[in-house]
Order: sequence, then C-alpha cells, then structure tokens
Amino acid sequence: MTNKIQKLSPEQTLAIAEQLINSNQRQQALQLLLQAFNEAPANNALALRLARLLHQHEQNKEAIIILNKTYSLGSQNIELLYMLAALLHKARHFKDADKVIKECLIITPNSAEAYNLLGANCIEQNNYDEAIPAYLSSIKLKPKSADAYNNLAWAYRATGQKQEAIHFFQKAFEVDPTATEALSGLLLLKTYKERCSEFDKAEKCLKNKNLSFKQKTELEFALGKVYEDIKNYKTAFSYFKSANSTWRSQLNYTIESDKKLFAELKELFPSKNILSLDIKDSPENQIQPIFVLGMPRSSTTLIEQILSAHHAVVGGGELPFLEGMLLDQEKKLVWHSNLTNDELKKIASTYYKSVNQHISNETSSKSKYVTDKLPQNFRFIGVILSLFPKAKIIHCKRDPMDTCLSLFKHHFPMANHGYAYNLKELGQYYNLYEDLMSHWHQVAPGQILDLQYENLLDDFKHHVQEMLSFCGLEFEEACLEFQNNKRVVRTASSDQVRQGLYKGAAGRWLMYEQELSELKANLLSYS
Repeated sequence: MTNKIQKLSPEQTLAIAEQLINSNQRQQALQLLLQAFNEAPANNALALRLARLLHQHEQNKEAIIILNKTYSLGSQNIELLYMLAALLHKARHFKDADKVIKECLIITPNSAEAYNLLGANCIEQNNYDEAIPAYLSSIKLKPKSADAYNNLAWAYRATGQKQEAIHFFQKAFEVDPTATEALSGLLLLKTYKERCSEFDKAEKCLKNKNLSFKQKTELEFALGKVYEDIKNYKTAFSYFKSANSTWRSQLNYTIESDKKLFAELKELFPSKNILSLDIKDSPENQIQPIFVLGMPRSSTTLIEQILSAHHAVVGGGELPFLEGMLLDQEKKLVWHSNLTNDELKKIASTYYKSVNQHISNETSSKSKYVTDKLPQNFRFIGVILSLFPKAKIIHCKRDPMDTCLSLFKHHFPMANHGYAYNLKELGQYYNLYEDLMSHWHQVAPGQILDLQYENLLDDFKHHVQEMLSFCGLEFEEACLEFQNNKRVVRTASSDQVRQGLYKGAAGRWLMYEQELSELKANLLSYS
C-alpha cells in the first residue's frame, strides 16, 4: 500500500482524497494527504487541501503549520497566502498575519478580500488609522460587499464617528438585505423616538427560517433596544427574553462550573498573606497597570474613559491577556499556590510584553499607566496582587438590579458570559461575584478602591478626584470632560460614553420590575 501511495502523482492523490472524503473516510483522506504533502511540501494544491481539511476539523494550529511550510518554500499562491493570513488572524498572531496579507496585496493589489482582512487585522491591533482606509479600499474594489461596509461601520462606531457608522450600516443592508448584522448594528446605534420602517425590516428578517442563532439573537436584542427607546417596555422585554432564550439554548454552560471556579480562587488565596512578587524583583516596565474591574455593565467603560483622559494614562480596553494566561480552553484555572519568585516574574513579564505590544501606537514618554478594564478580572484579584504589587485596582459597583438588567439586555457573543442569558443563573452569578469581592476585601484590605456608580452621578468631581488620588495621579480637568476623549472604545457603551455623564440608566430596572421578579428573588442583596 505504501509503495502505491508513493507512486501517486499529487493530482491522483487529491482525486483519491476527495473520494475518501465523499465516502466519509476523512481520517484516511487526512493520512493520504499528509504523506503526499511530506513528500512534496512545495505543492500548493496539496497544502491547501490538507489545510482545509484540518480547518474543517478545527485543527487550525496544524493547518497553519502546513501552510507556513509551503509559504516558507516560496509559494506565491494567493489562495494559500490568504488562507494562511486568515488563520493567523484567527489565532491572534496579528503581526505575522500583517506580513502575509501585505504580501497578498503585492501579488494581487486588487484583492478586496485581502484589504478587508487587513482592516480586521489592524483593528485587533488597535490601529484604526490603517483599518479604516483598508476597508475603504476593499469597498472601492468590491462596491457590493456588505461585509466590508459592515466592518467599516463598526470601525467608525468605535472611533466615535456616529453618523458615518450609521451611513455604512445602512449601505451594508442596502447592498445585501440578508446582512442582518448591519441592520442590528444600525438599530443599536440610532436613537428612536417613534416606530419607523427599520422596525418593520428587522421584524420581517426575523421571520426568515434560515437565520443562524447569532443572526436571530442579534435582531431580537436590537428590537428590544428600539422598543425601549420608544418606551414600549412590554414589547421590549419580550424581545430581550426571546433573545436570551435563543442564545442560551445553544450554550454549553452550567452555573456549577463558575461555583467551582470561585471556590478554587478563594482556596488559592485564603488569607491576607498573598505570596506576591517582591517589588524589588518586579519586571521593569515604564507603564504600570490600573485594573478597572467588576461585573460587566457596571460602569467600567465610563471609568476607563475618565482615567484615559489623563495625559499619563493610556486606555488599554478589555485586554484578554491575564484571563488567557489563567484559564485553559475549557475555562479551568491553571494557577498554583506554590509558584516561585522567578515563575511569578516570568508570568508578569509575559503580561507586560503583550500589553506593551497592544498599546505601542498610543504610548509616549509621558505615559505612566495603562488601564486593563476586562470586567471579569475581578475573579483574579489574588493573582493581580501576586504579580503586580504596585498595581491599582478600581472596583466598579452599580445597583445589582440595574447591573443584571443591563447584562440581560446585551449580547456578548465573543465573551464568556454564559450566566447572563437566564435570569435565575444571572442572579446566582451576581451572588458569587459579591461573595468573592467580599473575600478579596478581607484578603487585601485597603488595596481595592470601590467606586459606586450612583455616588459618582451624585458628586462627580469629588469621586473623580478620589479615584485619581488613589492611582497617584494629579487632578486634571480633562478627566471631567471625558466625553471629549477621542480614544477608541469597542464595548457596548462606546456611544454612551461620548455623550457625557448619563443619569438615565440609574433605576432603569423599575420599568421592568414585574418581569424581573425571578431575578430579584435570586439576588441575596435584595432578598
């Protein structure tokens, strides 16, 4: 058998592999292609077919290795280079992806797809100055691409260019009426005073039986939001409830997994004597982190916007680096209580390296701090104090009912908020959060600043001054005018934080008091 395979030409190998795949013998096809590829690694067709088969089985790491091998042997095949760039982007190897995408554009300068991918890759590196022109180039080359219009709209939204974002969301849906993500984005961004044709378009789209879970969920959340705009709260909540139910139905999540994780965290850091990295041994880094954390939708974006208005603070956004080092792919904790000083230093250095690379386009000689505002870092305060003894930790608090309602009204498809799509689980998770924060305050008294959103609304300047003082920063008037801060904001609050201090969100849950009775019953702070 081996001798016969060795005598096959690449074309014959590909033909047999297709037959095996069509007869559901994928593993045999994989072995055949792999053996042929090892004998002819410069063959573009073999590399592509093998990589695609691996990708279909979610073996992207192996697919990248195959494509990289052929690429390193001088391949100029545009399909191969584009697939390699797309997989590198998905694997968050953004610098490597940049290199391959730009080589694609040298070979095929009229590739709309490559420009679109370049835009997405630039955004992940916080480089909107290159991302927006890349999307515009893609649209110029392919004017009927709803995907590029939609991506451009989200980029404009993140940079505070609301009218441009609205225009390109509308354009995306105009060129492709099945582009429901663009219609959802439009409904979420605009403020409505009365019902209009866009409501009808969204409700008509919902009747399409071919919608994916994601499309259906996004449309239902968006419709909930616009009905709330026009104060039709009963219809709004019915859409929010349906959206949550739709998304929750396909999640593999149980509250028990979070109960276990929170218990493990308390066991790892049981006392005030956290084994922390000696300050004298801390890795040298120009910029020190300010961790802005708490429950999602608790005002973390607002607090980061205020802080990053200060000349010495760079807004890092929701950085995935700490969570990425502490949780494995199954979201299980990978941290040990007996780490040595050298091991702690190595982990801290890895974090700094990732952060420095992420904010490299925004730092200056005056930069002293960077905000890391991934809300759920509240779980890892023990780790933060172990790795960064000089770190500032700001805990954002908000009325529990308002916090949970806000979570229930928003979709987080790229984040790990499985608890948020069911009112009972949401209440249970909030209780876990409150219990863990109480533990951290006992473990590290005086090292965490609690900042209550409602108090901030009542006496804004005082609490901003208190926060800046806690961080070791001089007061600056710019922090009171945070809405003028031009930095990129990619969270669900991106539009809101550009409108100044917004008091309309406080007590919003009372408009849904009857519908939220189950949540209220499950919240210990309300029982």
